[in-house]
Amino acid sequence: EKGTITNYEGVFKNHLQSLKDRSVKTIKQVEIQDWQRELHNKGVSDNVFNCCVKLLKVSFNHAIELELLQVNPFRRLKAKQIPKKHRNRFSVEELQELFSICYSEFKEYYCIFAISVMTGMRVGEYIALQTSDINLSTNVISVSKQLTRNDRHKPKTLSSTRDVDISDELANIIKWHIDTFDIKDGDFLFRADEGGLLYQKWVERKFKRLLILAGYDENYCRVHDLRGQYVDLMHYLNVDIEYISKQVGHSDSKITSKTYSEILKCMPVKVNQALDSLIFPKSSFDNLSSYG
Repeated sequence: EKGTITNYEGVFKNHLQSLKDRSVKTIKQVEIQDWQRELHNKGVSDNVFNCCVKLLKVSFNHAIELELLQVNPFRRLKAKQIPKKHRNRFSVEELQELFSICYSEFKEYYCIFAISVMTGMRVGEYIALQTSDINLSTNVISVSKQLTRNDRHKPKTLSSTRDVDISDELANIIKWHIDTFDIKDGDFLFRADEGGLLYQKWVERKFKRLLILAGYDENYCRVHDLRGQYVDLMHYLNVDIEYISKQVGHSDSKITSKTYSEILKCMPVKVNQALDSLIFPKSSFDNLSSYG
C-alpha cells in the first residue's frame, strides 16, 4: 500500500545510497560490512536497520526470480533482535474513569476514544470514516480506506477491508457525536477545527492530554495500544479468536494472539485458580494436616 511504499522509498533514499553504485553481481561481504558500519556511525536505529534488511532481501530475491541474479548477496544479513516493549493496559475501572474524564474535558475526542477502545480499529482507519461508512440500523462500520499523511488510500492489507460490528452503546455515542458536532450526510465523521481532515498527530496529542489529566505519564501507552486493549478485552470475555481477528483486520488469528494478547500472560494463574475451584471447592489443607 501507499504508506508502505513511502516508508521503503525513505529507506532507499536515506540509507542505501552508498550501495547504489556497487555492482550487485560482484558485491563482496566486506562492502556490505562497510555499509553496516556506516549505518552504525550514523546512529541508525535497530528498527530502521531491520527495515533495510527486509527491503534488500526481498528485492534481491525478486531479482533471482526474474533470473537477473543467481545469488542474493544479502542472504546472510541478519535482522537485529529487538526486545519486545511492554505495553501497559487499563483495567475496566480505569477505562471507565478515562471515559468520564474524556467526556467532561474533551467532548470532541470522546467518540474517537470510544471507537479506539471498542473496535480495535487503527487510527488511520477511523479518522478516514465518513457517515456513509456507518450503518446505525445494523450496527456495522465498513472499513475500506485509511488516512496516512493526510492522504486517503486503501487499508493496510486485503484483510483490513472489513465490516466491524459495534455495540449499541457505541452506536449511541456515534449518533451523539453526529448530532453534537453537526456532521452532515457524507461528511467525514471527524474533522479538524477548520473543517479539514484530522491528522493522526492530533489524535495522539489529545490522548496524551487525557492520560495526564487522569494521572498517568503521557507515555504510559500510545493511542495505538488501545487496539491491543480491545483484543485483550475480547479475550477476557471469551470471544472466539477467529472473530477477534476479523474485527481488527488480521489475515491470521495467530497474528492477533502473538501481537496483542497481553492478557494471555496471566492466563496460567487464572486457569490454575479455576482448576483448584473445580477439584477442591473447599480448602483441603485441614484434611491434609491430619496425615502429619
